[in-house]
Amino acid sequence: MGRLSTALRAALAAGAAPIRVHEIDLPDSTALRSADGGFSAAGGRHYVARVVRWGEWTEGWSDDGVAAPRTDVVLADDADGSLETLIRGEWQEDFEAGLPTRLLVGAQGVAYADWLTLFEGVTTRPEVAAPREVRFGLSVDDRQVRTLTPRRAIGPAWPRCSPDAREQPIPLVYGQHDGGALGLDRGQIPTHVADETADVRLVAGGACKQVIRAWDDDGTIGTGDYTVATTQYAGWAQTRLAFSAPPAGAVTVDVAGVEEDGDGGGDLIINPAAQLAHYLSNVVFAQAVGAAWLATSPRIHAASLAAAVAWLAARAYGAEYASYYRGDRGEAYAVLREWQDSTGLRVWWQSDGTLAFGIWPLDSAPYSPSAVFRWGSDDLGGFRRSADDRDRVTGLMVRYTPSATGGYLNALQVRDPLAGDDALEELSLAWSQA
Repeated sequence: MGRLSTALRAALAAGAAPIRVHEIDLPDSTALRSADGGFSAAGGRHYVARVVRWGEWTEGWSDDGVAAPRTDVVLADDADGSLETLIRGEWQEDFEAGLPTRLLVGAQGVAYADWLTLFEGVTTRPEVAAPREVRFGLSVDDRQVRTLTPRRAIGPAWPRCSPDAREQPIPLVYGQHDGGALGLDRGQIPTHVADETADVRLVAGGACKQVIRAWDDDGTIGTGDYTVATTQYAGWAQTRLAFSAPPAGAVTVDVAGVEEDGDGGGDLIINPAAQLAHYLSNVVFAQAVGAAWLATSPRIHAASLAAAVAWLAARAYGAEYASYYRGDRGEAYAVLREWQDSTGLRVWWQSDGTLAFGIWPLDSAPYSPSAVFRWGSDDLGGFRRSADDRDRVTGLMVRYTPSATGGYLNALQVRDPLAGDDALEELSLAWSQA
């Protein structure tokens, strides 16, 4: 969710009533638009007064280990049962699979582009809640994260690969993995037989910064016995080793992984948050094509990602981090859970459909209201929070220096934007002349 636009804030301050609306994008490129009061917006958007109830807002941690907001909307069906016909007709599978849906708040005279989007996600299985009432569940769209990843297997890219490699996902390597520097007698990263007829071993997807050394069952392999190349296979750059003679058994490598540019010449991606964002952007939310990496996905909350990168960089274990995304063809939620366990930070879905990074709750360090902000109250009407919400703490510090003319601070009003009303639960004040 974003902040109130200047235009919407001005209209509400001037006494305009907030207008709450629900939208569902239908498969025929039309939309089902509803409100708790009839309303026609500029540009031809007409909202039918059929909202019976706005559901409560829940943000519980799921079995996936990632918090996700959920709510629902109950709409009054027409006398002819057209809504029930809609959800049980030819589009039933579309509704159940998830159609794009939004909750917004606007005001009369405010352009649609300036409305506040309170929630953006997909419908869940709709149901007839009561006679002439249809309930639509709303959840974030996490279907890409639930898809088996990595989606690219070795077999389609390398038809002459070994049978045991055929169904294995193409891995990604981040950071520097150097077993030799640790005194080990084998590499930290396994390779796969990509071409049995040409003694080619696949190291990883993308252009790795450097293959430091290679081992087989006989020990370290001389650098003159193999060549390292980044080759385009199946529309994606991949790092591989080609041997002048068959190696002895399994081949492992020490490697500096993928870098920022995608051609092997950029800086290593070593920050844990940057690595996860890169993986999600190029493997989960989209599939990188060619040598260049994709930009950070819009499904990732940019402000919280930047804060998490800075927070991790300030800590010793976050200055340089090595990870190996082998994949096992499981849901990407498994990657998110492992990342949370290794870094101590959390990942959660925001109500605008983006993934946020950091410490839970959002108002804990290292976040500030300028970086991340949530509308969690019913100030704008109707969107109640669930009773099991976590405690929230709002802090305020004021630095004051008397002016040259003798002016001084004579009043300070504090309101918690996360509170549902003006009731004061607890207030602690401290005064210091330092």
